[in-house]
Amino acid sequence: MPVLNGIDVLKILRKEPATAGAPVVVLTSLTDSATVVEAIEAGANDYIIKPYTSNTIVDRVQKYLETPVILRT
Repeated sequence: MPVLNGIDVLKILRKEPATAGAPVVVLTSLTDSATVVEAIEAGANDYIIKPYTSNTIVDRVQKYLETPVILRT
């Protein structure tokens, strides 16, 4: 992202009352533990590292849905 990185956006989301409680799943290619810790400390609910599968994304996102969605393949 040209101006802000994902951690910066996450911090902004957490400060805004309308988005403070929204679940956030970080999807990134950054694998170092410091970045993972920074994202979680900034308020990320989960962290997915590329490469990923569609099943990984569905599983992680469904954890935060009030009513899980059953996908048919």
